[in-house]
Amino acid sequence: MPGGRKINKQCLYFTERLAQAMRDITEYPLTVVEAPMGYGKTTAVREAFRSSGITPLRLHIFSNDTDGF
Repeated sequence: MPGGRKINKQCLYFTERLAQAMRDITEYPLTVVEAPMGYGKTTAVREAFRSSGITPLRLHIFSNDTDGF
């Protein structure tokens, strides 16, 4: 995690609506997660993949680097 911070997973809370949406994330070829900064988007997606046993490929698109493509 950036900055060496660790997340205490026992303190995470996801609403049932979000938890259901995250359970279904693997059913679609593309999922867009939108919310203001600080709402836990990265954490929610990371936990959804972790609980599904999936290792995600992350690509930062706000860069001039085209090597990833």
